[in-house]
Amino acid sequence: MSTTQIPHALLRDAYVRCERALELINELQRLLSEYETQEKSVVFAKLDRDSKIATLGSTRPAIPPPTTACVLIGEVVYNLRAALDYLVFLLAAIDSGQLQEQTQFPIIDDEKDFSAQIKSRLKGVSSQHVAAIRSLQPFAGCAWTGELRDLSNPDKHRHLIAVAHRAEHVFRIKRTKDDFETQFEPNVTTTFEDKRPVVETLRRLHSGVVKTLDDFASA
Repeated sequence: MSTTQIPHALLRDAYVRCERALELINELQRLLSEYETQEKSVVFAKLDRDSKIATLGSTRPAIPPPTTACVLIGEVVYNLRAALDYLVFLLAAIDSGQLQEQTQFPIIDDEKDFSAQIKSRLKGVSSQHVAAIRSLQPFAGCAWTGELRDLSNPDKHRHLIAVAHRAEHVFRIKRTKDDFETQFEPNVTTTFEDKRPVVETLRRLHSGVVKTLDDFASA
């Protein structure tokens, strides 16, 4: 990055937010791993060799992912969003030479809307840094910031982020010379409503925020 960079020490609080987000992601992964293992354990498959009928079933109905997972997701997203806001606050203060109120890292789908918000959300930020932030917008082709915003808004304003139980079991039957061989692979994953895997998505967003801080930070 060719713009003036922020001393790494000043970004400490933003990095702490990212560290906390990572701790929460790891906690979430443990929670969902236990949940998915339990859900896989109640699914069974069998083949009646006389009738040649295969049956896939479960010992109980599927249970939705724990609500605690939704809370953890919201906390992850909050910390990542806060890290970006801390970054803009520092940029505004350093570039203008004074503290600026009500700054925020904008995440905008339309370039005109972004330009209209520069004087408010990016008050005091230099044109070089504004350009760098512009490159991180959804309208500029940066997908992960849009994902972070879309996860953040419902959790802040309306409800917990929704997650879903996704089951894709594989039951293979192979005819041998004198018999049948069966192989059953139960698979349960926890996804967002659009079928993106929860943990993998959050890790990707975390990486995006950390890289952004790194790009703006000096040694």
